[in-house]
Amino acid sequence: MKKIELYIYLVFSLTFLEVIFSLFTVKSFNFLFAVFFSLVYAAFLMLLYKKKLLFYGLSLFTLLLYLSNFIYYKVYASFFSFNNAKEGAQVLEFFDQIVLVIKNNLLIILLMIIPFVVYIILNKYNYFKNSFKLKYSLIFLVILVITSFMSTNYFKNISSIEMVKNYGLLHHYIISFRNQLFPLKIELVIDDNEIDLEKDYNVLEIDFDKLIEEETDADLIMMYNYFKNKTPSLKNEYTGLFEGKNLIVIIAESFTEYAISEVTPNLKHFYDNSLVFTNFYTPLYPVSTADGEYMSKLSLYPKEGTFSIKDINKNYLPFSYANIFKDKDYNTFAYHNHSGKYYDRHLFIDALGYDSYKACRYYNLLDINCNRWPASDLEMMQASVGDYINDDKFMTYYITVSGHLNYTTSGNSIVRQNYPLVKDLSLSERAKGYLAANIELDKAIGYLIDSLKEANKLDDTIIILSSDHYPYGLTLDEINELSSYEKDKYFEMHKNIFMIYNPYIKEENKTLASSIDILPTMLNLFGVEYDSRLLIGTDILSVEDPLVIFANRSYITPNTRYNSLNNDIIDEDIKIRIENDFNISKLILEKDFYSKIKGEL
Repeated sequence: MKKIELYIYLVFSLTFLEVIFSLFTVKSFNFLFAVFFSLVYAAFLMLLYKKKLLFYGLSLFTLLLYLSNFIYYKVYASFFSFNNAKEGAQVLEFFDQIVLVIKNNLLIILLMIIPFVVYIILNKYNYFKNSFKLKYSLIFLVILVITSFMSTNYFKNISSIEMVKNYGLLHHYIISFRNQLFPLKIELVIDDNEIDLEKDYNVLEIDFDKLIEEETDADLIMMYNYFKNKTPSLKNEYTGLFEGKNLIVIIAESFTEYAISEVTPNLKHFYDNSLVFTNFYTPLYPVSTADGEYMSKLSLYPKEGTFSIKDINKNYLPFSYANIFKDKDYNTFAYHNHSGKYYDRHLFIDALGYDSYKACRYYNLLDINCNRWPASDLEMMQASVGDYINDDKFMTYYITVSGHLNYTTSGNSIVRQNYPLVKDLSLSERAKGYLAANIELDKAIGYLIDSLKEANKLDDTIIILSSDHYPYGLTLDEINELSSYEKDKYFEMHKNIFMIYNPYIKEENKTLASSIDILPTMLNLFGVEYDSRLLIGTDILSVEDPLVIFANRSYITPNTRYNSLNNDIIDEDIKIRIENDFNISKLILEKDFYSKIKGEL
């Protein structure tokens, strides 16, 4: 045993690290696989043992990979890819939140660090005597390559959370790397029925048979067949109700229904004068705000392991609000009271088709105080409404930031500014802070409505308000302080509302829906000629089989809930539908699909 003490210790340390990490993230682990992969990875480390700098460097990198993913998961309920990691400098803007996560999980983090510290101490006293032979490392390395590159289990299209749960964090990254070198072959399950175009569907006359006949790319042929046989949504009594009206779209940072309170009267007025979807969810995906924006603006699911909002910015996007409304002679505007280049959003906004984009720290500057964090939603509204309020037709898009974490007076200028209005509430400090942050959104909404009213444009303008994700800067206990009912961390934490402020419909709609359904719903309400088969979401006012899908492939239907972390039995038909939705979204992005059918649109 003396000869291989170091190898044994490495196997134990890696297994221990994997088990602790998995237990406190995905709540499950495959012990046999954890041990097996620890045997293999420890042998790989032994290859570098005589190169002390490399050995220590890789060992430390491995530990930091676990620790950083643990912290990332506690904030975003997901794991980062190396593509996401390239944006790490942006994440550091929220350093206060990272510190808070570390503070709340300090014991677990220390537990994961212990084996590395113990190794350093024992090695200092020459406890380990290594004579692990090179040939064994090479054998284990061959095993790693074979299992990672040849096993059919790794060709499945599963989420990063499922991968970590089934195979562990390190192997997840190895498989992800394998998938980048050798991309998975995507297979769509195609219905065998053709669509009766005599019915009053939201479809365009696309000659898929001609496209199939003229195409040589196997993926595009598969996509044409898929869309040809996909059931579109029917037009309904709401079709065209808003035709000819102006449109203002607001994605409010971390907004939730419990931001509507006694201290936010304008939001209460907005709620009372809206079509409100109350069985609505804003699932958090790995790139948080960017993915939430991507889903609600394009009705596509983001591609995992990358920044879809950046990857799609060179694609043709015919169904974006701006591109559609420009074709109807509307002037189009976009505003954001944070950095205009964050997530390369300026390129995304260009691809969406907006005539004008103003933001902080960007060449078309928004004239507000951008030197505080976060900037003011009210100031953004005051600086922008004059750009379009006198236009005959306008379509405007706002991305707010005042509701962003941290919800403390020390870490948030808006909380500090509005804190006197919430200080006497019977809530914890950060729950008060959340309301204080949303008071700024409330002021912005009030200013917008008053401005439209003064310009006699209110009755001719539709305003929609949705969120990018739930306020992950609050703990579940703090969320439940604010919520009118007890929320769980798997499903109800993500429950929200979607509001359409308009002069026609002021009612509650309880149809199950999520962010991905916003775009097709609005296109139908404005009477836009579009093809509902080409979007992943569905018109909420027409949907027959509503489905909410979470990043980890959990889902909600009107009758069931499936939690992928609890080993529940999944409905196979819904599983196929989910795989199709993610796969077709990925192909639309990668293939610039809409440009391939541009002549048919």
